[in-house]
Amino acid sequence: MSWCIPTIRRNGTRTFRNGQLRGRLRIKLAPADDSAQIPLSTTLDDDLRLAANPRQHLAQALIDGLRKLDLVRDRFDVVVFYLPHRFQPFFEDKDTDFDLHDTVKAVAAQLGLTTQIVTDDALTYRCRASVAWRLGTALYAKAGGSLEAGHATLAA
Repeated sequence: MSWCIPTIRRNGTRTFRNGQLRGRLRIKLAPADDSAQIPLSTTLDDDLRLAANPRQHLAQALIDGLRKLDLVRDRFDVVVFYLPHRFQPFFEDKDTDFDLHDTVKAVAAQLGLTTQIVTDDALTYRCRASVAWRLGTALYAKAGGSLEAGHATLAA
């Protein structure tokens, strides 16, 4: 079994073997069933290159996904968007005050959906223990902090 050893903020932190924290919180994170798995379009990269406003185009693609997931909201607890590094140029525009995160979160809030946006920067942070802790606690809190049947289902 591998170890998850903190590399930052070591004072007051404990070392856990992978999987040991799950046992402490009694939570199992699992993907939602196929009906709540909505991949981005295979043409999205090309569409973004051709779009007059690629930031708005990406935002609309994510919002369209949220609206589809709203129809099967009983099959998941948290919507997780993974946005790879290649989409980073479309995250914000200081000239127009556009922020992809805020735009998506606002629509999700209107629909009553909880979301977690995950980027490569978050996943590749140098302290693996911190990545696991931050993502785990975010999903736990967003799923309501007390999960039915001891698991959270994640729509993607």
